[in-house]
Amino acid sequence: MPSINSLSILNPLEERILATVPATAKHVAVIGDGDGRLARAIKTKLGADVRVFVVEQRIGLHRYLGDFSDVGDDPWDFSAFEVEAQKHGLFDFLVFYGLHEYWRGQLRRFQQIVALARPATTLWVTFVNSSALRYIEQELPPLRLSADALAAPARFWGRIDYASWMAYGAMLNVRIESVWGLLDHASFQFCQSAVKAGTVDWEIKGAKIQARTAAEIIHWGAAYVGIQMLVQPEAQSGEAAQALGGAAFHPQLFQSLVYPFPEVDSEESELAWAETELRAVRANRDSLRPSHLVEFVLGLIEEADSVRDVLVVGAGWGRDVCMIKKARPSWHCAGVECSKNLRSMGEDFCQQEGLQIKSFNLGEKLPFDDKSFDVVLTLGFMSKLYDQAALAVVKELLRVGRKGIYHLEDGRGPEQALKLKHNSLGSVYAHYGYTSEPKPVLIQGQDSGFLFYKVAI
Repeated sequence: MPSINSLSILNPLEERILATVPATAKHVAVIGDGDGRLARAIKTKLGADVRVFVVEQRIGLHRYLGDFSDVGDDPWDFSAFEVEAQKHGLFDFLVFYGLHEYWRGQLRRFQQIVALARPATTLWVTFVNSSALRYIEQELPPLRLSADALAAPARFWGRIDYASWMAYGAMLNVRIESVWGLLDHASFQFCQSAVKAGTVDWEIKGAKIQARTAAEIIHWGAAYVGIQMLVQPEAQSGEAAQALGGAAFHPQLFQSLVYPFPEVDSEESELAWAETELRAVRANRDSLRPSHLVEFVLGLIEEADSVRDVLVVGAGWGRDVCMIKKARPSWHCAGVECSKNLRSMGEDFCQQEGLQIKSFNLGEKLPFDDKSFDVVLTLGFMSKLYDQAALAVVKELLRVGRKGIYHLEDGRGPEQALKLKHNSLGSVYAHYGYTSEPKPVLIQGQDSGFLFYKVAI
């Protein structure tokens, strides 16, 4: 039976999704719809001929979904979606609702499910924006102390963010049609108006905030986001205007610098992302230009004119090494990667670029002679290591480096607490008698969450 609490009550984002359902849709999938109110509204709009496939992982809510003939309980069971497509045709409309509740880095499964949609199908992805939550958490005083912090939503909600999905969508042959944020009326009006010099006192749910820019209000007010995409568009005539709550905006206002992909937990997902990235750069080699992160780090290397040999540790399939070589053609660049699957995936591409990524195992010696490189770089690699592994890696970096070691690491997010904490990397170097203090990286005067380290050898 349907829930009596949600017969026709849709929030503004759900109303927006409903408005974009084409009248010709015959096969719809709604993943993570809770008690089914959105799926039910779509069914009501399109009539009895539409097939609505509902997937809800919380079994306790299935008692409210009795008016749907088939209900799945695993959002990433590709075989169930495949059977649906075989029986009822490809999907005409896809919604991944509340993705933060069941996202664990399943990039490969996500791509497989999206591939079951017809060309020009509308795809919605909605989630709690982790960057906004982290921003909020940094600004507010602690509301929960000790073990109570484990129950704070900002601690366990979405490890996915808006900018990552924007970048990911560009790699998946989808076009971003619109972006929708759940802004309340006051914050929407604030974003529409010009912000005067100085700060503005703004209150939301009893918390008083001093806002300096409209971008900050977007951070606070639009922690929940919906992205409307067009799958496999047949033609693209320029970029579509993106909209937040009806107001045009630039993605960089939403958050500063982030990893250019949705965060992943498993090697399978990391490999799936690498496959997507490699497919794009093979199709257009010119697209592999130095990123903002790479340019930023290269600009901080001292005596760059005298640099000749550079090593990137944690090079993945070779993306960053290729970017550095494009930015500094006179440098001799090399990379090492501990994931053999990831390294071998880009081996042929790197060879065509005249580069080589070698394998190494954590805790073992790097495959290079002493003092082989003027500069050694890591871009996020050390953030993934526990202290003991970091000690072994740093020992090797000091052995093969000649002049300096540079780290750009990610200190954001609660998951970092179980990995190499940003303040412990300095202690790792102190163990070997070297000094390395973290310096926060600022984007337009605001903390980006990245930390930069420089070690003179």
